[in-house]
Amino acid sequence: MAEKKNNSLHGFSDEHVKLIRETVGSEAVSETEFQRFLYRASKLGLDPLDGQIHLLTRNQKNYDTGRWEKTNVIIIGIDGFRAVAERSGKLGGVIKEPVYNEKGQLVRATAKIYRNDWQEPAVESLPFREYCKTKEGKPVGMWASMPETLLKKCAEAAGYRMAFALELGGNVYIEEELDKNAPEKTPKNNSFESKDNTERVDEQEQKTEEKQQNHTRTPEPKAANGQDFSGELLLLDSPDYLDKLDDYVVPAFSTDEDETYFLIGIDKSYQAQDIVQVCGKLVKEDNQNRVYVEKCEVKDSAAEETQRRLYYRDGPKDGKKSDVTYALAVDKDGTKYYISASGGTRDLLKEQLSKVKEGDEVIVTGPAEETSKGVAIEMESISA
Repeated sequence: MAEKKNNSLHGFSDEHVKLIRETVGSEAVSETEFQRFLYRASKLGLDPLDGQIHLLTRNQKNYDTGRWEKTNVIIIGIDGFRAVAERSGKLGGVIKEPVYNEKGQLVRATAKIYRNDWQEPAVESLPFREYCKTKEGKPVGMWASMPETLLKKCAEAAGYRMAFALELGGNVYIEEELDKNAPEKTPKNNSFESKDNTERVDEQEQKTEEKQQNHTRTPEPKAANGQDFSGELLLLDSPDYLDKLDDYVVPAFSTDEDETYFLIGIDKSYQAQDIVQVCGKLVKEDNQNRVYVEKCEVKDSAAEETQRRLYYRDGPKDGKKSDVTYALAVDKDGTKYYISASGGTRDLLKEQLSKVKEGDEVIVTGPAEETSKGVAIEMESISA
């Protein structure tokens, strides 16, 4: 970092500030945001010109005014995390390990951050499904070409936040940890793509968002004449925008009825494994249960990574028109567990359950969340 002077701004010399303002700080939406960026860099001991800390611009909806506004986001490169940890003099080592399932698919990445003054390391284990950026259910960008590298980087950053919370001074993230639905931006010359290109990407996203939020769908005759529907559902994926329907759609599972539904008109902010209460119109079309959403609220609960010893009851059963397979099990207290498997884990679920009969013990690992009828668990591994 530049040497401090009496006329310095947050520890940076006038020359240094001018260069930062013209390069990596050029996306600041105001002088206040620019100074906040410099202040954060100074507090962390990071130099923006070294590519250790970045300032990004995002378009954000102000729901008080209904208008779109530009806002800044400060992110830190992974080298910035490493520099802060190394400078503390307490970093004892880093181990990063990917975890693959039996089908050779990346499931998660684990990072262990060792401190010289701790007996045990800080451990962070991140599920691939929560961080991978996708479009129409498929990885895109560098998540398609270098998924292991990116997920290990995310796990390492999360580990540093746990091990060096005081030194990092709050919630700081690398770009790969940002909203997985955010537009792709890639580093260029120790900063990011040109402001013009960044704005084009964000403005296109803004126009699409405005179209979707302002769009009022005239209900199809079948939807208008559909049956009233109300139920608690488990979202099996994040909502995708489908051009042919001009709306967001997501598959969901009813633990009450053992049925799969397709929710049309759901807000894009929901995520896979959310438990939601849905009201709308049910239409059975093309062998699908389609619900045109009128109201949807997420329940206040959070999935937790867990390993459960369960007893097999029923299944596996394939969901209708969705890439999900289900099974039913109970724990020793009789609580029902609704096991869902997608992608390559479907074959693993079928293979393991083919070895057991009702009442046999199985060990299931994955995020679990309580529902009104039992526990929904998204299977990542299973052994019989």
